[in-house]
Amino acid sequence: MTSTTAQSAIQVACLKFRAFEKNTLQGFVDLETYGITICDCTLHLKEGKRWVSFPARPYKTQDGKDSWVPLVKIHDREYYFSFQRAALEAIDRFTGGSNDCF
Repeated sequence: MTSTTAQSAIQVACLKFRAFEKNTLQGFVDLETYGITICDCTLHLKEGKRWVSFPARPYKTQDGKDSWVPLVKIHDREYYFSFQRAALEAIDRFTGGSNDCF
């Protein structure tokens, strides 16, 4: 898959956005891609940069610290960044691009 194909082929829709601000977290997002709905993704913002994280499950490390393991992963770096762009565009369309939503 070429980079042009990867970027243009990804279809993502934002189905729901729930604002919730804490540290970098701006809200929770349900995304749909190719018939698969991924619930409770998180939208983050830090120093003007935004990104989407997949849902994760908490666990305790061996030394007792809280940590998180993602429930969904994209292993291909190019596809990951293409998905990020498509997801952020979908969120912007859903929210009308309003910064009031995040």
